[in-house]
Amino acid sequence: MAGNYGQTLGLRAGFEQAQGSIVVAMDGDLQHDPAYLPEFVRLIREGYDMVGGAKSKRPEGFLKTLISNGAHNIISRLSGVKLEYFGATYKAYRRYLLTNVEMLGDAHRFLGALVARKGVRYIEFPIEIRAREFGTSNYGLNKVFKVIVDLLILRFTVVYARKPFRLFGVLGILSLLIGGALTMGFLVGSVFFRVHIAKQFPMEFIFSLFLIMGGIFLLSFGVLAEIGTYTYFARRNRRPYVLRHLAHQAAGAPAAAPVPQPAAARAIK
Repeated sequence: MAGNYGQTLGLRAGFEQAQGSIVVAMDGDLQHDPAYLPEFVRLIREGYDMVGGAKSKRPEGFLKTLISNGAHNIISRLSGVKLEYFGATYKAYRRYLLTNVEMLGDAHRFLGALVARKGVRYIEFPIEIRAREFGTSNYGLNKVFKVIVDLLILRFTVVYARKPFRLFGVLGILSLLIGGALTMGFLVGSVFFRVHIAKQFPMEFIFSLFLIMGGIFLLSFGVLAEIGTYTYFARRNRRPYVLRHLAHQAAGAPAAAPVPQPAAARAIK
């Protein structure tokens, strides 16, 4: 790459140039041992779609280990993906999983959660991380708040990116219902029970009107987001799904070989 664009865009550039059916990503600072490559490839060929390398031990210290474990648990709950270690770059993928994956910002931290959709077969096995020989780590406690913000984006990307109106529409309807009920209550009280809104409940009445306007805004924004989603995926070569293999092809063409199923005895995390 013509310059340092960060780890996420570096991975994205590599994925876009990859040609093989199996893509393995690893750090370039010699912390990842290439001796694990045959095991990654073996598990992929056994039938898994994604294979991750999880740290067998974490020498960062008690506090960093506690924060790391908490972050992994939160990511797992938000994404619904049961991985022990999301931050490891050392992973192997079937190349079709990386199709249409948008990697911007610090998305490399959550790449496993972004590609491991429902029905994707994935597993982890323990690896040992070598001591860093070049450079210094940029990960510290100062990045905790950035990760928290990224987690909100992760939740939206995983759950609502392809159906944004379900989020904004529900919030908009709730806001409209609550604001409308409050406003109607104030108006009924003013007409039938001599409630003086301007003197007794001025801020409450304004707040109810604000909820109504907010509900209308959220509904409108949801509609625009839904249209934007359709427009985005209507572009050439943009699909909201990936294909593992074709069950059949056109007449006269050989059928694609199905991906082998993983051994039933091996637990999928």
